[in-house]
Amino acid sequence: MMQEYKQFKRAKDGHLLLMSKDDRELLITDLTSRIKYGVICKIEHTDDFGNRWRNEKLTGFSYLEDGGLYFEFSYYLEVDFAEKVLPYLRPMESMTEEEYREFGYDVLRYTSREFDWLNEHHFDYRGLIEKGLALKAPEEMYKNE
Repeated sequence: MMQEYKQFKRAKDGHLLLMSKDDRELLITDLTSRIKYGVICKIEHTDDFGNRWRNEKLTGFSYLEDGGLYFEFSYYLEVDFAEKVLPYLRPMESMTEEEYREFGYDVLRYTSREFDWLNEHHFDYRGLIEKGLALKAPEEMYKNE
């Protein structure tokens, strides 16, 4: 039974919380669908200079023989636990009028094209920010793409 709760997430005050298997799978599904769109993540990684948190672009992932998963970031950095990766996403309500028209927003007819568009523009259509599995992207974070 404890096997299901190996992953953790951080509360806003910094202490660790258990991450359910469902939340872990949701986060992994979301991250893997965003790789080709250059989602930026806040990752926990202590480097040679003692820096613990840093922002990096997600570039890939790989499965391990034991069933584990590594997320790959720029500069060949690999992170092995989902709880150490928090993607920066845009809340759905931050969609501009121009984006709204481009998207052709109709929640009753999401197709792969619409999901790709939402991923490309870094929108949080899965509610990860509300669940504490993602961070709200600063307004200018993805403007230069």
